[in-house]
Amino acid sequence: MKYLNSMCGKIFENRKSVSPVIATVIIVAVAIAIGIAVAFWISGLLGAIGYGTRPIKLAIYGELQGGGSLLYVRVKNLGGDQVFIDYVMLDGKYHGTITGAYNEENGEDRTITENNEKIAYLKPGETIVLLFTLELNKSEMARIFQPGVSHQITLHTTLGLEFYKELNTVYRLHGSWTLRSGAEGSIDGWVLQGGHAQWSAERGSPSYHIYVCRLDSWTLEDMEIGQTIIIELRARWIQGNDDIMIIFCYDGSGNGYAAWTGIGGYWTSTCYTSLSWFTDYGSSKGFYSGTRCYYSGGSPTCSCCCYPNGTWYIFKVKIKREGENEFIAWYSIGDCPCGQSWKPAGGYIIGDGGSTLYGFYVGIGYWEDPHTGEQAIYQFDYFKIYLEGAPSDPLYETNFDNPDKFHMEWTEEG
Repeated sequence: MKYLNSMCGKIFENRKSVSPVIATVIIVAVAIAIGIAVAFWISGLLGAIGYGTRPIKLAIYGELQGGGSLLYVRVKNLGGDQVFIDYVMLDGKYHGTITGAYNEENGEDRTITENNEKIAYLKPGETIVLLFTLELNKSEMARIFQPGVSHQITLHTTLGLEFYKELNTVYRLHGSWTLRSGAEGSIDGWVLQGGHAQWSAERGSPSYHIYVCRLDSWTLEDMEIGQTIIIELRARWIQGNDDIMIIFCYDGSGNGYAAWTGIGGYWTSTCYTSLSWFTDYGSSKGFYSGTRCYYSGGSPTCSCCCYPNGTWYIFKVKIKREGENEFIAWYSIGDCPCGQSWKPAGGYIIGDGGSTLYGFYVGIGYWEDPHTGEQAIYQFDYFKIYLEGAPSDPLYETNFDNPDKFHMEWTEEG
């Protein structure tokens, strides 16, 4: 429309149009959006989230199985791309931490670690066994896993996708780390009562699993650089598997080190001790680090001692903090001549300059083959931590005489 300005005698034209600046911004934004879409298409990401020709599809099948705090499911990748799973949810509210994953056919590890957390991955067409833990106490686990009740499993991928499946549960609440007095007619000390038969969450035959009781009220981070501590445990094997462990440099998720005794010859009719490492509660990698030995009686020939069931013995681990993230570890067992010296002679380096430092927790543990059918029972008199040369002034000590206090200071795992 044109109109006359009577004061200046000029005619103005009123036109509605887009500013050149705004038009330029719109064109650039559209170009960027198209470029991103093309880049995603080239990398296969659009297909991965279901808008292309290679959608992600995971099948969760079988049953939700497990015992203690460790559970597992089987997962198959039905898509054409590799998929990464970063966590698991149970019933939409219980967060599961991934502790391991392996190929069901050949047992190859299927985990990577980012920011100290494990991520499981599946190649196209592959089936894995995915292991995870729930940080819940035994009463809560018992409440959740009632007989005949199914539960929803949610797998969350690193792309933000979620896959759901309602699964029947095969869960056996173990008596692991149940303190009770008067074990087998004895009134001294308390008992940590192990798991029982036919819990087969691990691959292989026989299957194996480590049960850990983790000390929360003191960790290796409390040590000063240059300090040396002794962890001392007085224990005896009552029945079942005779393997007892002092756990250290442990991350609270199934990965760490153990001074390990098989003091009764339960498995091979020979006794042994070892300084070992374990991962995924023993599910995916071997244990031994070169310091295992055997002793079957007669003259002492190595660092091992044999003790029949019902016999008390003292087991020790010595740890020196060499640096912020470096430790040296030794162990000794019993009062026989071969057991009194620290092994290995030069110590075992963990952390900077040595093997992987998984974490700073310490604790106690035992190893069990659940196919044997016999419940493992151990009796513990005391557990204490003290600076070398100062056993009468412990940094931490328990006599296993107060279950309520014990469960406040320790966390059961496995």
